[in-house]
Amino acid sequence: MMKPTFRKNGLTLTELVVVIAVAAILLGISVPAAKKIAESFDYSTGPRSLINAALTSARALAVAQSTPAGVRFQPDANGDFYMIFIIYNRAKTNLANGFMAAAGRKPIRLPQNIGVLEGSFKGAGTAAAKDAFLSTEAGLRDAQTFSVVFSEQGQLIRFPVRVRNRDGKTETDDSSGSGNSSLDPIFNTKKNVENKIAMFCQDDYPEEGLGQENSVYSFYIYEKNRLAEVPAGQRFTGYIGNLQKEFINPYTGQLIRR
Repeated sequence: MMKPTFRKNGLTLTELVVVIAVAAILLGISVPAAKKIAESFDYSTGPRSLINAALTSARALAVAQSTPAGVRFQPDANGDFYMIFIIYNRAKTNLANGFMAAAGRKPIRLPQNIGVLEGSFKGAGTAAAKDAFLSTEAGLRDAQTFSVVFSEQGQLIRFPVRVRNRDGKTETDDSSGSGNSSLDPIFNTKKNVENKIAMFCQDDYPEEGLGQENSVYSFYIYEKNRLAEVPAGQRFTGYIGNLQKEFINPYTGQLIRR
């Protein structure tokens, strides 16, 4: 009588090596592909969705508070871009055109590789003029820092904007030694930003690209690593000028492309 034979379950060493090799190949193929998909989402879909949501919220804030309000785009000290909700308040900022961070609204960070540039570059007309405007760090910072403002009726408006801390304090107040300094954690003087009291410099430094300017109707969304690959004197012609400009619908406040 023959003894029954039994097949043992499992893989032989050779089969296991083959499985591991195939898995490694598939992983090597899939990780870069997944990374490209994620980067594509970050650039083409993620920022626009975030910005549209912020613009909708700012528009609603303007209507609810019956005063101009909007979104301030500005990089922090680490170069990460944020959207900060701002509201017009002449009394607290001590400025006829003064805006401050809206109470109870946290700044929203854009995806890490995403930056923004305002669309007009202070009226620079030709491509060469735009290249020249963006060639200096002060010019680049000026273009990277801008505001979108809605009226109390919820319509997009052109409005002079100068952002300051909620107490209206200036660098002179910080340096007076009297303790008369603002503790605003959002916008503040350069000294208080350097001391980690606040996240963003207020508009008291025009020589550094942080001064009064009109709110904007359009801007560019770009990838920071791509811009870094372009020489400083060719930032517009070498990259930004090839992007689609984002416009804001004056009635709905949403992004559109022409």
